[in-house]
Amino acid sequence: MGHSVRERIARIRRRLRNSCSWKTASSYNREPARQSAERPTVTDDYDFRASERRRARELDELEARRLRARERQRAQLRAAHRRRRLTVLGVLGLVIGVASGAWVWTSGTPKARQPIVPAKTVATPAKKVMRTMPAFTRGIHVSAPWAGQRGNLDSVLSTPGLNLIQLDVKDEGGEVSGLGARTPALAVHAGAVRDYYDLTHVTRLAHDRHIWVVARIVSFKDPIVARSTPRIAIRDVHGGIWKDGGGVPWLNQYNPGAWAYLINLAKAAAQSGVDEVQFDYVRFPSEGALSDMRFPGKVKEPLDATIPRFLAAARKALKPFDVKLGVDVFGLAADHDLGIGQDIARIGKHVDVISPMLYPNHYTAGELGIQDPNADPSSTIALSMGTFRSQLIASPKVKLRPWLQDFGGYTLTQVKAQTTAAQRQGAIGWMLWNAGMEYTPGAFGSSPSA
Repeated sequence: MGHSVRERIARIRRRLRNSCSWKTASSYNREPARQSAERPTVTDDYDFRASERRRARELDELEARRLRARERQRAQLRAAHRRRRLTVLGVLGLVIGVASGAWVWTSGTPKARQPIVPAKTVATPAKKVMRTMPAFTRGIHVSAPWAGQRGNLDSVLSTPGLNLIQLDVKDEGGEVSGLGARTPALAVHAGAVRDYYDLTHVTRLAHDRHIWVVARIVSFKDPIVARSTPRIAIRDVHGGIWKDGGGVPWLNQYNPGAWAYLINLAKAAAQSGVDEVQFDYVRFPSEGALSDMRFPGKVKEPLDATIPRFLAAARKALKPFDVKLGVDVFGLAADHDLGIGQDIARIGKHVDVISPMLYPNHYTAGELGIQDPNADPSSTIALSMGTFRSQLIASPKVKLRPWLQDFGGYTLTQVKAQTTAAQRQGAIGWMLWNAGMEYTPGAFGSSPSA
């Protein structure tokens, strides 16, 4: 369109130049044109000016039409660009919407999730929902490094009959796992943090399968923090850090800083959504040069009063989180004074669950009147449960959930002999221990359902 307009303007300009040639210009004056004998003159000065104005108006009109055409083209281009941008934005929105919907759908479906792998940081608080402990629990222990290996937890959480899992939050080596951004600063500064798994995520997956989650916290045995922070460790006669028979230092059972560290770990686990916090190694050392131990800030009280006092403080601190509090104790603690501060009657006043470690191969010959306790798992468990029940008469609300042996060559028959004996002696459930996480298949299907 623009090209044809320019051609018309050019033609009109040529016509104007021709009409204003020198030949015509000789008669262009203020006087009326004379009549010619050969040809009458029909154009005077007035007519010429009128023709010139008409042509100028035509030129202006053509130029205006050209400008309007150009503006229409530009408007069409702008509209096309807008349509393309809107189309691209619409496609992007559709893709994002589909992806978001797919993520929400898969995240709500346990079977659609990817295998559990270690998570980097978790800062969002877990939504706490009040849950009821299964009527009878059948559980296992899982170490933190094993939990961090791809596919292991997926397999465990799918075990038929399993309805309890205990996870290491702090283990015997002092390593702290699963707490993410909630990890106490003391563990971070000491270099105790290991990124094996995400406790919040694992807890959510377990709850989807109606599995009770227990956070295990190894208490006073701690080679990492005790070395990095000697002021809260047990000292020796020379002022150095005391070590047990295995060369491992321990935290000072009387030190408020040690208490605060362990309780902060428990609170972080509770904030991650677990159902129960269980303290292990909640005692004084039992091996090594015990007479060389020195406890700065030692409180003048009976040895058996210190651990219950710590548990009372932990229970008070955990009260806002609506979690159960449990402890692991020696299997002989109910009827022996082991010198480690585990008074079952006193401890029972401050906890919800006591889990005695009733491993038959830990009993010596003749213990409980049994010639070979390891060869008679049913009697060993039944008699041991009786000793604990007798110590908890004054604490009827505390529950017994023993640790049972699933190692040392035990078969399904021997494992079931233990679980049956525990149930008959009033246990609310049981947990199997195997350091290699190699549990006997079929061990979880014979107890009453939750």
